[in-house]
Amino acid sequence: MLTPDQKRLSVGLAIFATLTSTGLYLVMDHPIWGSVLLFGGTVGFAYAVWEKRGRVSNNRTWPWILALALTWAGIAYDYYDRKSTPDVPSAYENHDPVLQWGTDRPRRAFAVVDNKLLVKVKDKDNALLIIRASDSSVDFKFDTAIAKSQPFSIVGEIRTLAMDLPENVWKKLFAGSGLLDIYVAVIPKSVTVEQIRCLNDVERLGGITVGAKEVNALSQIGPPAPIPQ
Repeated sequence: MLTPDQKRLSVGLAIFATLTSTGLYLVMDHPIWGSVLLFGGTVGFAYAVWEKRGRVSNNRTWPWILALALTWAGIAYDYYDRKSTPDVPSAYENHDPVLQWGTDRPRRAFAVVDNKLLVKVKDKDNALLIIRASDSSVDFKFDTAIAKSQPFSIVGEIRTLAMDLPENVWKKLFAGSGLLDIYVAVIPKSVTVEQIRCLNDVERLGGITVGAKEVNALSQIGPPAPIPQ
């Protein structure tokens, strides 16, 4: 039979464990919310133990109430964010809408897209080209060393999405393997390019990556021209 103090400890640990678990669930998509809940859960565990040892008053219930409020607030925020973010349907219906990928001189990456397969979302979404120098040491979804084109309207039947390689990608490309990752994404028109810091942000903001390809830019563009002496 548990004593009142043991029951209080068990309930407290359960509440703070729930808070910590919710923080772990949220931290990937909502770093600030997730971090707050993780911190609160950790502090709560310590508080529950200290209370059991008599180091703090055992008549306080506000930490439990606060933990429960934070837990439900975090869950509610995540639910609201998922419901309020516009979904991009699978407009291409399991067919690859990208007909051709590549790079060309002087420093350009491109993808030829069949817009007929994206016509269902043309009124509320734009197409976007994203590139990164291939780097196996970094999770591609969370690599912030990316470059993005300006949004392209989904018009016509066949359209070429193209962008110049910025200096940071150019240098990393030729300092590494020479392989370039090219992605075609579809994002809501309400989303700005500045909001996308990594590929994971595309889906987080209600978009979808409809195609990806790794190309050998070194063979197509060639090495950088030598600096004149």
